[in-house]
Amino acid sequence: IKLREDNILFMLSNKLKDICNKYGIFIMSATQLNGDYQTSETPDQNLLRGAKSIADKIDFGAILLSVISMPIIINFCKKFSLYDSQNARKIHSGNIPRLGGVGIAISFFLMSFLCVIFEKNIDMFTNLPLLIAAFIIFGFGIVDDLLELPAYVKLLVQLVAVSLVSFSGYRFTQIFAWKLPTILSFLLTFGWILGVINAYNLID
Repeated sequence: IKLREDNILFMLSNKLKDICNKYGIFIMSATQLNGDYQTSETPDQNLLRGAKSIADKIDFGAILLSVISMPIIINFCKKFSLYDSQNARKIHSGNIPRLGGVGIAISFFLMSFLCVIFEKNIDMFTNLPLLIAAFIIFGFGIVDDLLELPAYVKLLVQLVAVSLVSFSGYRFTQIFAWKLPTILSFLLTFGWILGVINAYNLID
């Protein structure tokens, strides 16, 4: 029997998945299979996530929707004078619309919802805490843009979002071969996510 490399890799990946399921091991990979893998009689590279994948179409849809929505949001901000004020921390000059991230966020949430509906390999309840936490940060980000919330309020909101993610199982559990103690695992996860959120906030 002559087999190409992609046939061999596909069979190995299936066996590896069976072993992981047997012993309760979870492996995350950036590579996914498209929907045809369930009915195909020829397991080869054509089943890998590619142009036919719903996920790729949704990525393109999110980008396209963001691009289309930006002029609408900019005109809305100009009409109601919703501009980012200048201060010592800001480096921009002139009037900059505040709500530019709204188009990106709405596109992301809408396409994520469609992805959950049409992509059979995605478990909605597994990813729901991430989407809810992201929506919390997004919603209070808009309020902060319009009302300029105190720092302690923003930190409290961020802690709520991070807690939702961390206590749903999304946290650091080990560094290389060192398994982290539970308390350190939560502290590292909290610090990491809070750091990323505020780093982007400072950049913005």
